[in-house]
Amino acid sequence: AAPAVAAANFNPFFPKGFGGVLVAMGLTFIAFEGYDLIATVAEEIKDPTVNIPRATYISVAISVAIYLMILFVCIAAVSSAGMTSWEFLGEYQETAIVMAAENFMPGVGVVIIVIGGLLSTMSALNATVLASSRVAFTLGRDRWLPAAMANIHPKNRTPHVAILATGVLVLLMGLSLPIQVVGSAASLLFLLVFAAVNLAAIRIRNMHPELSGGYRAPFFPWLPILGIVSNISLAVYQFTF
Repeated sequence: AAPAVAAANFNPFFPKGFGGVLVAMGLTFIAFEGYDLIATVAEEIKDPTVNIPRATYISVAISVAIYLMILFVCIAAVSSAGMTSWEFLGEYQETAIVMAAENFMPGVGVVIIVIGGLLSTMSALNATVLASSRVAFTLGRDRWLPAAMANIHPKNRTPHVAILATGVLVLLMGLSLPIQVVGSAASLLFLLVFAAVNLAAIRIRNMHPELSGGYRAPFFPWLPILGIVSNISLAVYQFTF
């Protein structure tokens, strides 16, 4: 309805400079993190050497496209007297998208966004418990965690002890810690974990060049090195911030 106003909301494009972009990258890294959960359930995937890389690339592409579209609409559509759109979104933080929906979809916008947010949150929690329990199950099987973690339910054939332990841990953290602390800490830890994964990829490929998992990372070892440097840099920058 007001294209000139929408265009003005993107000027300046980097209001906090490139440093602000780096902080945002570190804090929002967790929003893109779900693709690694695909690999944690490799034992339960048909033809994993083909389907895991394919599912990873598809999930990342879909997530980036959806996030960019939502971000574009929120920045362009929000109009608040005495405050730029990005300041408005920053002021209301986790409720910002709901407030934005009230502007560009009066009446039904808030309901749609709240329901979508609840569904996506439950989906993310379900995927997190699924993947984390499988990691705990594997660690229990290798005796890095108590052996009980590797117990399989006789009827459902699921690692029920690992699932219960993971669910309890998630519940305790959700009830006892501020959501901002949980989100920031999780994003920081994931940055460090992914740096370790890139380092492990280099070490495994050098030690066992004969191994073939159906997919080999291109531009080796420069791509993993770039991953290590970028992840650690973002982690240090975020921690300092």
